[in-house]
Amino acid sequence: MTTIKMFRGQTPPNLKLGEWASDNNYAYLGMEHGQYKVFQGVFDMAENQDVGGFEYDNQRKAIIIPSGTPFSKLQKLFGELPKALRYSSSTEASIDILFEDGTYINDLGTPLVLRDFSYQINLKSISNQTDETAATYERPVIFQSDNAIDVYNSAVNFHNIRFEYENTDKGAISYLNSSTNINDCTFESKQGGVCVSDKGYNRIVFSECWFKLSENQQYAILNKASVGSMINFARCKSDENFSPKSVALWLSGGMIIVGNVAQLNLGGKSQFDPVFGGIEIHNGFVTDIDGNIDVNIPKKLSDLENDMRLTRNYEELDNTPTIPGKLSDLENDLEIQTLDEFDPDDDTALASCKAVAGWNTGSGEMTSSLINWKGKPILNATLTADISISTTNLVANKKITLIAQGDHTIGFPSYFKQLASSGEYDGTKSNLIEMVCTNAEAGNKEVWYTITPEM
Repeated sequence: MTTIKMFRGQTPPNLKLGEWASDNNYAYLGMEHGQYKVFQGVFDMAENQDVGGFEYDNQRKAIIIPSGTPFSKLQKLFGELPKALRYSSSTEASIDILFEDGTYINDLGTPLVLRDFSYQINLKSISNQTDETAATYERPVIFQSDNAIDVYNSAVNFHNIRFEYENTDKGAISYLNSSTNINDCTFESKQGGVCVSDKGYNRIVFSECWFKLSENQQYAILNKASVGSMINFARCKSDENFSPKSVALWLSGGMIIVGNVAQLNLGGKSQFDPVFGGIEIHNGFVTDIDGNIDVNIPKKLSDLENDMRLTRNYEELDNTPTIPGKLSDLENDLEIQTLDEFDPDDDTALASCKAVAGWNTGSGEMTSSLINWKGKPILNATLTADISISTTNLVANKKITLIAQGDHTIGFPSYFKQLASSGEYDGTKSNLIEMVCTNAEAGNKEVWYTITPEM
């Protein structure tokens, strides 16, 4: 909860960005570059009063909202509600907004906005009842909206409310630089999309919530876990026929911790943004007294990976690989030597090393238009017809030299690049064609070549 600095006089103390101060008549919000916003009025919690056309009940410390009140009147309330409270230090700095049972419709055509409150606001159902007989996602208070509720720079909690929404981009609620506890609420998507939008620097807790998406495992609960955000899920569930595909569409700099993951019926994991990073933990882990991490998994890593078994003892693994005495079956005729055993003057050992690296030695005749880069490095060819060169087993940084003659044409693949200093093939003479592979990866192959006819 934000601390409010109380002061006397006409000038507030120096305020950092997001800090609050009050002289009991005005509220001051710290901004960038040493500036601040001034808000008229301070709400006195000790008095019964009318706020924005609604009754404030001093005994309940709450504003009562009649059933069926449209969002336009709620926007008027939040627009007129002072940004700071006058309260006793022995009481909580928060106000409850209590909704009578019923349906509340967004008639604004725009989002309902709550912003820049220095105290905590709790939006609750006044009856606090859950209809377990109808369905686990029924709640006594229903918000119906085609636009999200936007919460900026505030602490706004929701309790015992059902959100029926049609906004496919931001869902039912959108947060920026705010904190919230969404407790015992349900989210029912009518047209697809996410349930909640995280714009960054938020603390969001979902507790005992129920999610029903418009299609099974097609949409996520959050648009993303943004930079600076911490998001928790505790004892949450989803409809098994309309469950989320993941917690978030993207991990984008934030952190997600999910408990009771099995009952969320997730279709998979959130996608990972390689630029901003992020962390997503299902169930959890702790460190022991020595600082080592113990994964807290009673039976399995997760319901998505229930065939995994974790152990610190390599010998206990069921699928321990069997490693033969050779480097691989493809090179089972090679004898591997340690560095101490290698003799640099031993030509036989040197040839073996070149073979492992994909090199061959000596020269030979070119018998077809296919050049094996792991074959002889020097080839001789006398053309009896036009040919188009192709390659196999390319080895990066290895050069193949072709000495060719014969009055016919030689074609090269598209990934062959001719140096500017290269000449052109002259079939009436011998030609020295030097080809160097600079990239052997499939899809990115690259070979540079030059042709030098005989003088």
